[in-house]
Amino acid sequence: MLFLVFQLGPERYALEATQVVEVLPLVQTKNLPQAPRGIAGVLNYRGVPVPVVDLSEWTLGRAASARLSTRVILVRSTDESGRPRILGLQAEHTTETI
Repeated sequence: MLFLVFQLGPERYALEATQVVEVLPLVQTKNLPQAPRGIAGVLNYRGVPVPVVDLSEWTLGRAASARLSTRVILVRSTDESGRPRILGLQAEHTTETI
């Protein structure tokens, strides 16, 4: 199995690579007024709006640092009715697979 590794604070986490659609560099997202804490915004991915969750802000209470190793990981997900969709996860130190 192949996993994509990223960090939240000092802890390392991994996503199964089969769930990853694409890994993007840190891109500008469109802010959403009154969005809950942890929602970085929305990006346009091939004509489809994709919500982006800042994992550092959501879990640690601070926004992800703007570094070369900070990435937006596009993953497969489903909406509340079970339809497939893509979700963006903004994560620091996304630099390796294992």
